[in-house]
Amino acid sequence: MNFTWVSNLCNDFWLVQAPRAAAAVFIIFNLVAMQLYPGGTIHNPHSANYHLTQNFFSDLGRAVAYNGVQNFHSSLIFNLTLLIIGITFSIFYFTLPEFFRHSRANHTLAKIGTLFGLLGGLSFIGVALTPSDLYLNQHILFANGIFRMALATSLCFGVVIYRSDVMPSKYAFGYVFFALFLAVYIAISEFGPNARESEAAMIFQVVTQKLIVVVFLLSVVYQTFGFSNNPDLIKSKQLA
Repeated sequence: MNFTWVSNLCNDFWLVQAPRAAAAVFIIFNLVAMQLYPGGTIHNPHSANYHLTQNFFSDLGRAVAYNGVQNFHSSLIFNLTLLIIGITFSIFYFTLPEFFRHSRANHTLAKIGTLFGLLGGLSFIGVALTPSDLYLNQHILFANGIFRMALATSLCFGVVIYRSDVMPSKYAFGYVFFALFLAVYIAISEFGPNARESEAAMIFQVVTQKLIVVVFLLSVVYQTFGFSNNPDLIKSKQLA
């Protein structure tokens, strides 16, 4: 069965422009959201403003900040960026199997990677819909899902790209390095110090979260160069 509408998504906008724009929007808009955050951290609810090393990203999405003040503007911006990221990255990964149809094994593994990519995209959306101060368990489930699904996606596409001649191997290695960063972060979040134990533990977890988010965004942007540097690859799918 040939889903031509999937091929229609294989264009410069969804494979290059949208992911880059989504990453930029996430960074810029959340810098604004940080300025609008009323204040408070896990260990110091009376602190003023947002602190890069003491506030998690999820603090921006709280309905009420730790200092007890309504957090409408910050949460609106933060959750909107998560929705944009979730939708954009889902479409990006949804189109990728189209480029690996020449090998049944690669195409199958690419579809498995896409499944995890879609679940990761839905996890972004899930985080946006479950503020940590209202739906903590669900929020943690979706937040953990983002990085675990991304790990599986990276491993799948790292293997697929390495096995194929569709893209240079450097993009496969990009996925592998991203997977290593994700594995380390997941281990830290699971076995590292609990952020509620002490302020030092909180700072450690907050900083590692900031780092992995930056790596996450840079990784996706890096993969878009596999298409922008090879425009004929996109054209071949548009003409198929």
